[in-house]
Amino acid sequence: MTVDRDRELQRLAALASYDVLDTPREPSFDEIAALAAKLCGVPIAVVNLIGDGRQFFKAEVGLGVRETPLESSFCAKAILEEDFLLVPDATQDQRFKCNPLVVGEPHLRFYAGALLKTESGLPIGTLCVLDHRPRQLTELQQEALRVLAHQVMAQLELRRTLEERERQHMEALASEERYRLILDSAHEYAIITMDESRRITSWSSGAEAAFEWTEQDAIGRSIDELFTPEDQAAGIPEAEVHQAAVEGCAPDVRWHQRADGSRVFMNGSTHPLAHGGARRGGYLKIARNETALRQQSEELARTRAELVDSEARFRNMADNAPVMMWVTDQSGYCTYLNRGWYEFTGQAEDAAIGFGWLDATHPEDRAEAERAFVEANAAQVPFRVEYRLRHADGGYRWAIDAASPRFGADGEYLGYVGSVIDIQDRREAEERIRSSEQQLRLATDAAEIGMWDVNLDNDTLFWPPRVKAMFGISPDVSVSMADFYAGLHPDDREHASVAFAAAVDPHTRAVYDVEYRTVGKEDQVVRWVAAKGRGVFDEAGVCRRAIGTAIDITERKKIEQALKDLNETLEQRVAEEVDQRLKVEEALRQAQKMEAVGQLTGGIAHDFNNMLTGVIGSLDLVQRYIASGKMERVGRYIDAATTSAHRAAALTERLLAFGRRQSLDLRPVSVNELVGGMEDMLRRTLGEQVALATHLSPDLWAGSTDANQFESALLNLCINARDAMPHGGKLTIETANTHLDDRYARDHAEVSPGDYVVICVSDSGTGMAQTTIEKAFEPFFTTKPVGQGTGLGLSMIYGFARQSGGHVRIYSELGQGTTVKLYVPRYHGTLEVVPEQKATVPVGHGETVLVVEDDHSVRMIVLEVLDELGYHAIEATDGQTAIPVLQSDRKIDLLVSDVGLPGLNGRQIAEIARQHRPNLRVLFITGYAQNAAVRGGFLDHGMEMITKPFALDALATKIREMLRV
Repeated sequence: MTVDRDRELQRLAALASYDVLDTPREPSFDEIAALAAKLCGVPIAVVNLIGDGRQFFKAEVGLGVRETPLESSFCAKAILEEDFLLVPDATQDQRFKCNPLVVGEPHLRFYAGALLKTESGLPIGTLCVLDHRPRQLTELQQEALRVLAHQVMAQLELRRTLEERERQHMEALASEERYRLILDSAHEYAIITMDESRRITSWSSGAEAAFEWTEQDAIGRSIDELFTPEDQAAGIPEAEVHQAAVEGCAPDVRWHQRADGSRVFMNGSTHPLAHGGARRGGYLKIARNETALRQQSEELARTRAELVDSEARFRNMADNAPVMMWVTDQSGYCTYLNRGWYEFTGQAEDAAIGFGWLDATHPEDRAEAERAFVEANAAQVPFRVEYRLRHADGGYRWAIDAASPRFGADGEYLGYVGSVIDIQDRREAEERIRSSEQQLRLATDAAEIGMWDVNLDNDTLFWPPRVKAMFGISPDVSVSMADFYAGLHPDDREHASVAFAAAVDPHTRAVYDVEYRTVGKEDQVVRWVAAKGRGVFDEAGVCRRAIGTAIDITERKKIEQALKDLNETLEQRVAEEVDQRLKVEEALRQAQKMEAVGQLTGGIAHDFNNMLTGVIGSLDLVQRYIASGKMERVGRYIDAATTSAHRAAALTERLLAFGRRQSLDLRPVSVNELVGGMEDMLRRTLGEQVALATHLSPDLWAGSTDANQFESALLNLCINARDAMPHGGKLTIETANTHLDDRYARDHAEVSPGDYVVICVSDSGTGMAQTTIEKAFEPFFTTKPVGQGTGLGLSMIYGFARQSGGHVRIYSELGQGTTVKLYVPRYHGTLEVVPEQKATVPVGHGETVLVVEDDHSVRMIVLEVLDELGYHAIEATDGQTAIPVLQSDRKIDLLVSDVGLPGLNGRQIAEIARQHRPNLRVLFITGYAQNAAVRGGFLDHGMEMITKPFALDALATKIREMLRV
């Protein structure tokens, strides 16, 4: 843009008329610069006056200099604009990207300048803001910058006016008082005289300009007409004259009224007229038209109000920002933290303000975070540190804390404005990338895979030492594509070259998959190489690179040749091998049969012993009551014996489930109700160390299954899950609706596509290896010791699922827990409701015996025997219900407890009991005869054991013997 020389001379003359170049700093201009910096949120603001060959900073914030040459000036170009220049990013602007202040210190990136224009429209400079980073200004911020630029010009005009008035005042000092006052004002002041009745007697040109009455119209009028109607009604004109007469001067600073009814703000005073020290009668009013200044003041007040509103918006923005934000004072004392901080950390405001924010940092990171902050605050430099920050949930997450120092218009350090960003996810992602890269390196090293990379733009080739070795080249020798082609065996060179060309051709983009021989460049050794790769194409379809892998397959080729050579005798060797394997497999099957019998026998012994105890004991009591004529008690124990027998039959049915030979009673059922009905029993079975959680779908479909077999399967799964968590853990049961499609059915031949109700049993236990999962449904396969599992649990569940038209799957990894999904076919129809039945609890009298037994039938028999013998019995089903009784003040003479209980076992209950009752005698009941025999150290003094099944006389005798001791 060409500069008009005449206009430039006019502009420089206008600037010179203010006589402001090379003058000291003035607070009024410094305040405007500081306000502009704060309003726009930038570190640098300047009131810049463009002189001849230089620019002078009347006020500046954040630069520290008062003058710079025009060659590097942003403002020199700004004054060529109409009223505003905005440069969001100087590095992207052709006018400034090579500017020394952009490419060098102080590395400016952002500029915005509002022109300082005289009343005649001549630009004499700018009010500008700058930043070290690219940014934008809002419309509100741009408008505010223009308003502040107008304020700068108002200050310059006021400064020039005051200087002119001072000059006139000095020239008038030699004149008499009345003429000194008149000449002091000229056009800036209204000079009016009035008589005692307040009638105007003289009217200056300044008065004519201010009130828009000609001298002819004004002479003879009452001075009252210059006052507003409200001031006239309040008697202000009379009061002003009276004060002037009494005190010699009456201030007159208020709005007045013009001839057309509009208003003008005047700042002046009224004096009594005097000559030679004597009153002449009348008054002199001198007032200056400050309407523009008043409007500017009101505009400044509005600007300040807007700043307050901007501050409120900043806080609102900060509180809704996606990051945590904070502000400190000069001492480092934190004065503000946004809502994001409090929501993230859970701190209360009074706990975080000041230096309380450090309490939310990880104890191991606190000292370093505090040191970095204190040192940065002392040096007044940008602050950046990473540390772990406590989350409201109690855990710690990595965060990055960064801030920049704030400085006032006078360069005074004001403190920091900073932000804190949660980078936990980023760090975890970086760690996963590092881990993946390490795994890739380890995998390629372990697989002896070499990587290769061809840059087609410059025909360069990257080969690691492993690939160079495949071509017989030393690791430190540089290679190119010429080495690749030269190293190919002559018989393989053509097809390898054709394959590579097809891979980098934009039209074919074929996969590079080829095997070829190489001839070592240095050792002449022939090797076989298998290479794979792809071309990398840009948006225009041009192949820029080709990347892939290479493997030395020389040994594999030798083996393939050897296999080919041995192929003629293969049939004979296979026949011999098959015959030998059949013999070994037959022997193995026989051994497995014997082992399975042992596992089955030991595993089901405990269950059948419990059932037989219920049957034998109940029938023994029936015989006694019949002999003594107590027929009313016979039915109860016949029912108990029948129940135990039915349980034995149920076990038989579960065994048959393995072979899918039991008959199922398939009915529509509510799976949620079945699970809910078992919840209490499951909690007792699992014990206190296992936390049970259920998540049952509220919209679950009805299922078609055998309710008893389903409950047995669910119990079996929960017990397996409990045993997989020897130190406790969490077990979760979930229900949901699902659809198994044709694709799933094709992958699982035993599954029919359709709708299913799925029950998921998940534990946090040890998990299973894939080899274990593959065998889990095999009969007699178990990971438990002999006698503690039949190895048929999952086999029976598998058989039940298949026979009922369902499906079962296992998902597990070592150390990651296990999830078993049981699929029940969906049923469309109405469900039947079966009411629950509760067992009765027997009581007795005499010496007190606490009976702890989880098996209802066994417990009932023992209680009845105690009642028969005249003892007072207290019953408990497990350790959870027995411990409170043992820890109470109730009298207990004997503890009778089963050994195998859910949760705490009988021995553990006895140990806890003797902490409160050291001399308490204990009788153990167990179905594990083998365990009782081999565990010689199981019984302490005052402890006895009786095995199931037992005769009632034997139990009665044992109890009498122990209570007699």
